Amino acid sequence: YSYLALHPQVKPSFVKEIHYYNKHYFEGKKWYRAHFPLGPLDRTQRDFITGEASTMYLHDSNSAVRMFKDVPEIKLMLVLRHPVDRAVSHFYHRVRSGRETRAFDDALTSALLKARAGKFESGTETDYLRYGLYAQDIEHWLTIFPVEQLRVIQAEALFEQPAPIFKEISNFISCLQLISSGTRL
Repeated sequence: YSYLALHPQVKPSFVKEIHYYNKHYFEGKKWYRAHFPLGPLDRTQRDFITGEASTMYLHDSNSAVRMFKDVPEIKLMLVLRHPVDRAVSHFYHRVRSGRETRAFDDALTSALLKARAGKFESGTETDYLRYGLYAQDIEHWLTIFPVEQLRVIQAEALFEQPAPIFKEISNFISCLQLISSGTRL
């Protein structure tokens, strides 16, 4: 999101995580559009592209269906962290927000016991594990969207060498000429 926002042909949403397709869909398209820069309603008439980044879309089965209904030609990018690093980060995020008070070992032990029993419960410590099971969520999205519209990017590769990954993203989006435009990362 931040890298793409640097490009002159990209005008990102005003808020990074709008959560329209998973939490605010009932607000309607007008509400959603208010989160983006003004431009012609017909996307083919714009001289820029726009988009947003909402982390929980991947794990919400309704999001894929709703998104396909509204923007079937959308380009989807997933930036995925190593599942262990993601789980640790998720744990500390909850600690900082006051939603987790246990030690990491205790929370993870509880999550593993529940997972073994098949009791994944959204909003609990089982999310530390569940959200790292990327394959089943990606498989769901690929039952709705063609594989050509999806790019999976390894977060660690992006952080270590952003330029080649950004070039790949540029080619995927195709209307961006990032390398020739002189945009620096």
